[in-house]
Parts: sequence; structure tokens; C-alpha cells
Amino acid sequence: MKMTVTITRKTFTDKFGVKNKNYWFGWNTGWAAYDKPSETEKAWSAIVADINEPRKDQYIDRYTELISKTLVENMENTSGTRGFGNNQHKYFFAPKDVKVTGTVLKNGQMVTVTRTITANGGTEQKDFNKLICKYVVKDLTFDKNENATGAGDPSILAKVVCVTDAHIFAAAQKADGTWEWDTKYKTVLDQCAIDYTKGAYTNEYLYSYDGTTYTKIAKIDQKTGDIELIRNDEAKLVLNLVGYKGSKHENINEELRNWVAIASSNECGVASKVVDYEHTPSLRSFMVSWQRPINLDPFPNEVRLDANTDGNIIYLLDLLHLYDWRGDKGDVYPKAPGNQGYMYDDHFWFWAYYRVNKITIDMNPAHILINMHQASTSTFVKLSSITTKLELRAWPSGSGGVYTFDLLSGSDGQPFNDPAKEADIEAYMGVNPVDNAKKEKFGAIYYANNGENVTEFDLKIPVTISYWWGDLSEIVNIHIKRTTGHDTK
Repeated sequence: MKMTVTITRKTFTDKFGVKNKNYWFGWNTGWAAYDKPSETEKAWSAIVADINEPRKDQYIDRYTELISKTLVENMENTSGTRGFGNNQHKYFFAPKDVKVTGTVLKNGQMVTVTRTITANGGTEQKDFNKLICKYVVKDLTFDKNENATGAGDPSILAKVVCVTDAHIFAAAQKADGTWEWDTKYKTVLDQCAIDYTKGAYTNEYLYSYDGTTYTKIAKIDQKTGDIELIRNDEAKLVLNLVGYKGSKHENINEELRNWVAIASSNECGVASKVVDYEHTPSLRSFMVSWQRPINLDPFPNEVRLDANTDGNIIYLLDLLHLYDWRGDKGDVYPKAPGNQGYMYDDHFWFWAYYRVNKITIDMNPAHILINMHQASTSTFVKLSSITTKLELRAWPSGSGGVYTFDLLSGSDGQPFNDPAKEADIEAYMGVNPVDNAKKEKFGAIYYANNGENVTEFDLKIPVTISYWWGDLSEIVNIHIKRTTGHDTK
């Protein structure tokens, strides 16, 4: 008589929570889930992290994102099923590398910089892309007394061979846009008993890789899902590489970002899948994209009097157009009408909230570009390469082009991070009422032409704004009108 027994392993699946449609977006489109409900998986697979909007008597400090706040009633798994109901779940950074590319100022030029954002820490988190089986195969050779320890006969010792069973995933995105993690993760969990305490499930840190060095830039609380950026030079760099491009999160797939996954476990520490309540069939991972807190665009500017008496002093506050992650109000640059993120006019107190503390003007003649005497107005050469009597320097003399200030201290020790202090900060900065002696403390350029200029030309000058979470740089264009008396009648 032959008896056949088939043993199957029971698998578990936990549900995540009910996603709030106002906080979930398509990772490749940026459109909110409710805008494109037909894209069921893509439209519900990304969240956007942002710093808090300006609030009275506050200022930016930590940059954190709590995943549970994107769920209805801020609750994970409202049904309280096994696993999540017993708090047996874990967040971790998925082994899915992304690249962030933007520009930074270097030696007077905006140069392209690319970083790989990854759960790979080099010498740390070495098993970042592995799922490790909990129960390994053991080949035991027993002694003549059937003693697995070999104690019955010292000459015949127990031979134990442990076979490490690890599933290794490619971290890079494939040519077709998919990740191996997404296509195989569910299959592996269905077929194997994966150890919930090892491999990718320990990925609590996120790194930026420059081709040589892996630098920690974020940490996730694996229990709560609270993600915090680590405020170091590398995190500041990658956070500021890409900024605001539109009110629909059009660049959600360009900003600093990476993928977060969730797993649950049973009582034996074997990993279980977590699925979406309503939308995606398997919540293998979802993207978290961080928005740059503030943005810089220069206002269009003209200096009309080339032969102005005593020269011209060009004040940076007349050129700089700052706005936060919510976008500009739309009256100067029609990007997002109705937004409240502009940091000028009646919102200068935002400068204090975002802790803007330094403006640097690069006055090195080798870094300033000019199109004077060129065949085309689009052709620029270094100021140091042409013969001219043009005088250009930081103002006031001796400033060195670096201007520092503390708007959380203000003029009398009272901080300006309060909408009620708007009039005070405008007066302090010299913008209203206009006070050029105060304005120049936030950056100024002295320009004079000691010869005569009968043509118009442009100057391109590198400027950097520093704030609590990094630096923003732009090449500011200043258009110089022809000499007074030579303009066209």
C-alpha cells in the first residue's frame, strides 16, 4: 500500500490601509489618483513628502514624512487583521535604485550632477537586495550510534552542511521600466519561508552614491514609517537638485525619491505580503518623492542708464524671485495661479520661516559672462577675456560678495517668522519703504562704464541663496541699456 502526502505551506496576506486620494499620485505621471482613476496601480503608487507650510512663530528644522498620514483617518489597516492588527509589520527601503540629475554651481558655471539614490550602503546594508530563507537545508552525517553530534565515536564527527538560500534581486531599473523586485517579490514569498529579520527587511537607511562614496541621507522608522532626511551636505545637495515644475507634481519622477516597501510576519518570523485595500493587487513598494522646500528664479531686470551719475548699484532683492514648494502665485510667472508660495510682496516673512541666511555673489571676472562686442547677443564670453573699462564689483566695497543675516533674530532680537511681522521685515530689508542702505546688506553689485557704450549688452552673474536645507544657485541675467544720450529717439 502506498500513501502519498502533499504538504503545502500556508501563506498569509495582510492589508495595508485605505489610501487618502488627496495624498497618492502616479509615480510616472504625477497626476493625483482621482484625476486618472483608470490607472489603478500607477495612480496610487507614490506619495509626495513636503516640509510644513509657513506657520506663525515656527521655522523649518527636521524634514520628516509619516506614511500613515496619507491614509484615511491616518490609520494603517483599520480592520485590525492578523499582523498589522498586532503591529507585526515593517517598513523598509526597497532595493530599487533611482538616479537624480540636476545642476549645481561650480567655478561660475551650472554643471550637471547625477546621484544614485539606493538602499545599498556599500559596506553597510550589504544584503539590501536579498530575501533570505528562514529555514535552510542541512545535510547531516550521523555516526554509528546515530548520534548527530558525533559524541559516540570521536573519529566520526557530525557533518553539517548549511545551504544558504538567498534570493538576490537586481536593484537597477530594467530597460522596459520595470524592477525585478516588483516582478518576483510576490512569487518568492509564495514559494519560500523568508526571514523577516534579515536581508532587505533590514533596510532602514537610504544612501546617495556619487560613484565613489555611499552617504546616508535618510532613515525610516521601520515600525511607524516615519522617514527623516539626515541633514548633511550630501542630503542638501540631492534635495536641491530638482525643484518645482508645476502644480500637478509633474516632476515627481525627477526629484529626490526612492521606493518604500512594507512587509508583515507571522508568529514564526516568516515574512508575509501586504496588499492594498482597494487598488493595487500587491503593495510591493511605493515611491516617496521629496519636494525641494524653496525655489529660485531671477526676475527679468534692466539697468537703463549705462552712464548713470555715480554709476549704478544693482540690488539683489530687486532681482531674486523666491517661492516655496507650493509654487508662485502666478502673476509674474504663470506657473500655478492661486498658489500661496511666493516669497516676495507681502510674503517676505517666509524668508525667516525657511531660514534663508546667506546670499553669495560670485564676482570673479573669469566667472562672469558678457556678450558685449559679440557678433550675436547669444554669444557670451568671460568678462576677464575682453578689454573694457567696465567696472563691476560687489557693493559695498569690502563685502567680498558674501552677505549673511539672521532673520530669526531680526533687528531687535524679535524673529520675523510671523505674518504680523511682515511690515517689520520689509522695513528691515529696505523693500518697503525703500531704503537702499538696508537693501545692500542682502547683496548688491556696483556697475559703471568708464568709457562709452552705444550698444545694449547682458551680464550673467552667478548668485547663490543659502537656507537651512541647502543652497540654490542661478546665473542672474542683467540687461544693460545703451549709454544715456545714445538711445534711439
